[in-house]
Amino acid sequence: MQARAVHFVAPRRVELREVELPEVSDGLLLVATEWSGISSGTELLAYRGEVDPDLPLDETMGALAGTFTHPFRYGYSAVAASSSRPPSVRGQQVFAFHPHQDRFVADGPPHVGKITLLIVTERHPIRAAYPAIPEPPAVSRCQATLS
Repeated sequence: MQARAVHFVAPRRVELREVELPEVSDGLLLVATEWSGISSGTELLAYRGEVDPDLPLDETMGALAGTFTHPFRYGYSAVAASSSRPPSVRGQQVFAFHPHQDRFVADGPPHVGKITLLIVTERHPIRAAYPAIPEPPAVSRCQATLS
């Protein structure tokens, strides 16, 4: 299965490219992106080519492996609707830190709640709210949602 993803290919230049999706197995959700937030901070710097190309994209999120060396995929704020099993979560909205892509496979919980409000400017305030959890599953791994 394929998806379309935004690739930063050169300073001030992006392209939509096909990417292969992994198989959707138990514990995973296939989700279709409805909204993707664009950061006016790091992402704008990346678009302009103003980030050190040797800098890691984000070592804490598996979806952002690699560096800012062109071409790379970036983005970390997606609201998506589940389009896979189990039927109890099909159509429900989830939030995930994932690069800009029309659909992707994410870790999924046994239940997913609906998002009713989402205001995200960057993930650091959310991570600050969960200091005891190194990688808060409610946000960075799409294992729960705001409801």
